[in-house]
Amino acid sequence: LLQEFKIDCLGYVIQIGKIKAKENSASLKQKREFLENSFLNCLDIKAEELMKKEIIKAGKNGNTLGGILKVEAEGVPPGLGSYAQADRKLNVRLAKALMSIPSVKGVEIGEGFNLTNFTGSEIQDEIYWKNGYKRKTNYAGGIEGGISNGEKILLQAVMKPIPTLKSSLNSINIITKEKTPAPYLRSDVCVLPSGSVIAESMLALEIACAFCEKFYADHLNDMRSNYQNYLKRIKF
Repeated sequence: LLQEFKIDCLGYVIQIGKIKAKENSASLKQKREFLENSFLNCLDIKAEELMKKEIIKAGKNGNTLGGILKVEAEGVPPGLGSYAQADRKLNVRLAKALMSIPSVKGVEIGEGFNLTNFTGSEIQDEIYWKNGYKRKTNYAGGIEGGISNGEKILLQAVMKPIPTLKSSLNSINIITKEKTPAPYLRSDVCVLPSGSVIAESMLALEIACAFCEKFYADHLNDMRSNYQNYLKRIKF
């Protein structure tokens, strides 16, 4: 559905343990092609090799690793979501979607927590006109006041190390109340690569839902007509 309207979503890994990948400014199409050959769904080859070593090391020690994933969506028109109703705000819906993924413990939109390092005048995405409304920067991550603003939508999510450890920590026997090692059945070492694919799907699903609400979802031809008329009206 999103491809019909040239909207594209992508998720990938930017950190595992303490190993961080470098920023990548390529297009989503280029990133997607690169990730086809990435074992950990990461855009930084050197960082990925270090991540592999960390995962192997953690596995040998019976431990697990968490990290950070990033999702992007480009081609999203302005106006999706709501500024008037809390549960229909696009930022709320996307944050909820990512938080619904097991092991995700935090979500940030755009620059997120890093915004505390700037003043208001430094992080406002100034508007200019060039065959439509554009912004010089995208600190807001493509969402302002609960609605998409036409810029690329950017979110990051933190996934904790999964708690099922081969080297079990202490727990309590609920019958005897005695200290006992936590049971171990099976466990992955790191779920970030899988998590980034799931996060991409959740992002696409929520944007598709918001798109259908905005442009009416009964028939694709009607939706396409409504969408084109909307773009003409807002000159986007």
